[in-house]
Amino acid sequence: MRDGGDPTGPEGARYEGREACLTFWQALAEDRSTQFEPEEVVVAGDRATIRWRYRFGDGPADSVRGVNLMRVRDGLIVEALGYSKTAGEVPLAAEQASEGSLA
Repeated sequence: MRDGGDPTGPEGARYEGREACLTFWQALAEDRSTQFEPEEVVVAGDRATIRWRYRFGDGPADSVRGVNLMRVRDGLIVEALGYSKTAGEVPLAAEQASEGSLA
């Protein structure tokens, strides 16, 4: 899985394997100070495109938009590519989890 929200390079951060992907997504799901809002979901065969908005605060500038491209095989996600439109630093719970700072 790629998280295109990493501003340090054009490729973004890469999470490979079940455990790395679960750690990333669980940290996002457990962070009650942020919220994903799906804007559009399109499914075509074994592929899906999900447009979303990620909110990390109450202000009008405290959100980013992005898209995930997913591929499913036998009921399991086998590929997930995520891209976000960011103008700068976006606080992600998953980054805190990888640093061991989430309780």
